[in-house]
Amino acid sequence: MKLKIKRNITLQYINELNQLVYSSEEALDIELPKTLKRNSFAVIPSFIQFFATVIRKSRCAKLILPFSSEDELTDYIRQEFVYPITVLAWNVDIKDKSDIDIKSKMAVISQDYFTRLEFLKIKVLRSLPIYSFDHDYVKRGLSRFFYKSDYSLVELDQLEFNLFPIFKKLSLAHNVRDNRNTLSPILPDLTEIIYELFKNTHEHGRTNIEGGYYFPSARSVTVRMLRRKKSDYLSDEEIPISVKEYFANNLPLTEQSDFIMLEVSVFDSGPGLACRYAKTSDLSSYTLEEELNITKECLLKHRTSSDAYLSAVKGEGLDKVMQLLDKKGFLKIRTGRLNLFRNFISDPYEESAKVEEIVLKDYTNNDLNYVEHPHVSGTLHTFYYPIGSDI
Repeated sequence: MKLKIKRNITLQYINELNQLVYSSEEALDIELPKTLKRNSFAVIPSFIQFFATVIRKSRCAKLILPFSSEDELTDYIRQEFVYPITVLAWNVDIKDKSDIDIKSKMAVISQDYFTRLEFLKIKVLRSLPIYSFDHDYVKRGLSRFFYKSDYSLVELDQLEFNLFPIFKKLSLAHNVRDNRNTLSPILPDLTEIIYELFKNTHEHGRTNIEGGYYFPSARSVTVRMLRRKKSDYLSDEEIPISVKEYFANNLPLTEQSDFIMLEVSVFDSGPGLACRYAKTSDLSSYTLEEELNITKECLLKHRTSSDAYLSAVKGEGLDKVMQLLDKKGFLKIRTGRLNLFRNFISDPYEESAKVEEIVLKDYTNNDLNYVEHPHVSGTLHTFYYPIGSDI
């Protein structure tokens, strides 16, 4: 059976794709589009999470790319969704539309692209992704932005230094000046949020619940800058009410009434929050409410799936993220069967010791009536962070 992916990819469409894979009993021949028509909130990371789920469930028999020549493929891999999907599909056939194998061509092209990404030798427009592939240390391995040469994580201050060129490139692309009222004041907090979320992928997203490494395994951080009029956000039919309510707040605006936002997605293809914490790969015996409570446990301070003797020094990461987003950010979490969010302007951070005190709403319904979605692999955190108005 062939699954031809549409160009117009939305979160609703991705949910339909996840449902198709969830209910399918056979592997699919998946054909990628030439381009994506739009790139709305968290769409590309969500699409990558969908494909990671396909691979984890062994539901991909063949990946079909719309081009075949080396020049065409070199251009095509610059499409943000193509590179990580190609790497995740490396254990299945990768062919063109004429059913000719193109994996050997893609091997060289993808390795070169990874190097260009790592040294920022690419044209930056709206976003810039950083990838780590734990199963492929040598050719397309762990990102130098996050890892030292001995494969240990860099320290927080080093990460701020490493990420600064990315923010600078995105700022120049959107005419955002780096001055005391725009980027400079937010970089320490912004870097710490990214650090805590990525550290969580390092500790919990690389291995299965038995401790074995996933093959393949992908983790990523995608930094995207958005500049758009407030009225355009509020009238966009693809943006759910939960996000529109966030944009309706008194956020910084330019003189042209533009919002300038950083959208950051941190993804891993691991077990997911609830599966890791409950030490199970199957949530079918858990009600959705039980899964929600387990997910909230992961957000409580000093609650961690790590070894008990480390619990006093671990388990602060996700709580710290909420503290740093307080009164200004918006956080979306897609994990397991849940699609959750928190608007930290309308629901500010409060240190909590009980699960029932953690505020997480359903992303689609914008309330506490939770929808059961198809189970996806890993965890995807996406957050909005506003940039100051002096631009």
